[in-house]
Amino acid sequence: MTKVNSFSVNCDAVSENFISFPVKVTTVKHFKGRPTQENETLISKSNMLIFIKRGRFSFVIDGNSVNLSANNIIILSEGTEYLFEVKSSDCEAVIFYFTQTNEYLFFKSYAALKPGPKNDILSLINKILREHDLKEQFSGVLAGFYITELFILVERFMRHDSLTENCIKNETDSMQRAKKFLDENYDKDINISDLAEYVYLSGSYISHSFKKEFGTSPKRYITEKRLSAAKELLEKTDMSSAEIAAKVGFLSPQRFNSIFKKFENITPLEYRQKNFE
Repeated sequence: MTKVNSFSVNCDAVSENFISFPVKVTTVKHFKGRPTQENETLISKSNMLIFIKRGRFSFVIDGNSVNLSANNIIILSEGTEYLFEVKSSDCEAVIFYFTQTNEYLFFKSYAALKPGPKNDILSLINKILREHDLKEQFSGVLAGFYITELFILVERFMRHDSLTENCIKNETDSMQRAKKFLDENYDKDINISDLAEYVYLSGSYISHSFKKEFGTSPKRYITEKRLSAAKELLEKTDMSSAEIAAKVGFLSPQRFNSIFKKFENITPLEYRQKNFE
């Protein structure tokens, strides 16, 4: 059975003495157990920030599948249609219903964030819940301060985190983000799973959509990026094949030589000799 605790905190009342804070939280809900509205199409009646404290969730929004687990956050704008399913035996989530001015948290229909367990956001969530449970004098005021700090940290995370561009607008936008991720990380040990996690889509979905958008698979695209970088190094440097392989993202010189010959019909050494003739 789902256990739900709800409480109201007015961030305006907390912050009116020092700033006009652009976010007003009206209600906070703390869910434990399995929710009763799984696999139903819902419409958010307010802006919602959902913090996944425990368990795994799958959301479907604007045709995109968004998979989230502990310490992840999803923000939904008012009027957004969504469907969700709990992928674990049990779950726990904290939902903040809020209004905002000046597009303080800038996103379209939704934004998905993965701050990680060591981020201060997790600590603030626990402090907010603790003050609610204590119900001591000024607990509501202190919780309000923590909520104000929470939204400040979330906004900073959305602006500054280089691995998360939070507004997933449609399939084309998601694929552009995927392509940018590959362009910036082709020289690292990455695979489809890493790419899928970055854009919050399944591996099979992103492979199909990427090929539809760019005419090639993510796997082939990253291979061609690595080979292009390798050819430039072969032409302009005296680095060995092993050094080049490591620099452009191949796991071994043998793998580099094999892939290079498959795509170029000559070995890296033959390519270098040909370009120095």
